[in-house]
Amino acid sequence: MIHASSRKGIMMILMSNFAFTGMVIFLRLAAVENVALSALIRFFVGILVIVSMAFTGGIVLRFNDRKGLIIRGLLGGSAIGLGFLGIYQLGLIQGTVLMNTFPVFAVIFSMIHLGERPGVRKLITVVIAFVGIVLTIVGKGDSLIEFQLNGYSLLALLGGALGGAAVVQVKKISKTEMSEAIFLAQCLGGIFLMGIPAVTMPIALPVGTLPILLLMGICATLGQLLFTHGVRTVSVATTSVLTLTGPVLSVLAGKILFGELLTPIMGGGIVITMGSLLIISLPSKPKVNLSNELSS
Repeated sequence: MIHASSRKGIMMILMSNFAFTGMVIFLRLAAVENVALSALIRFFVGILVIVSMAFTGGIVLRFNDRKGLIIRGLLGGSAIGLGFLGIYQLGLIQGTVLMNTFPVFAVIFSMIHLGERPGVRKLITVVIAFVGIVLTIVGKGDSLIEFQLNGYSLLALLGGALGGAAVVQVKKISKTEMSEAIFLAQCLGGIFLMGIPAVTMPIALPVGTLPILLLMGICATLGQLLFTHGVRTVSVATTSVLTLTGPVLSVLAGKILFGELLTPIMGGGIVITMGSLLIISLPSKPKVNLSNELSS
């Protein structure tokens, strides 16, 4: 049985996937060579939204676990920076898929640091979903061997690992911290990490690019707030499968909007990933109390 709070959390995480897909679409449209500047704008928009909410009385910011918030900010900021680099250098499909390997790392880290023990069904589902994502990565040609790792793909994969650690950190500090404070920590950490790279690269933006980047930042802010609210009531294993729908949406967007390659192998990966989402969303069978059954 899925509790009402968990159902709400699941819906928020799914909605965040659409917001994040909007983010990568606008990032791809902007096509800014200074990737650090793009990330910096995302973080500035997030800070502006949170500060505006605080000044208008919408929220009252409190910071309890300052060390935990700093760790979350550094992990999340570096993951986003590396992910943006992957999208720019590798394209929307490969870059986003590699960046979104973070759910698999999140499951591993949650077992180590949070002591979560996902059931067999959830664990198998995460593995199957990851297989689907791998197929969307390597299926760009006629064989599964054509996807070649290079420096940028390895950096994007590192971003996925850091993102997985960030998810676990969010889950850990969500017991004491409000979602807006957690998101603000990510934005501040991202500005700290991306500031120097942003100013050391060419800063000139093509005409009409800034509004696109602002829309990117708005989508990112909406997606992050939805995700942070949702993860409070959903296990890391379930969260991992739900967020793996993000790369599927990005693959479809890359094909429809930018004409990027979509092969039958990649299509099979999409089907596998969506099937995993269906499995994880099915209610668990209620446990039978044998003692009660025998006494009745």
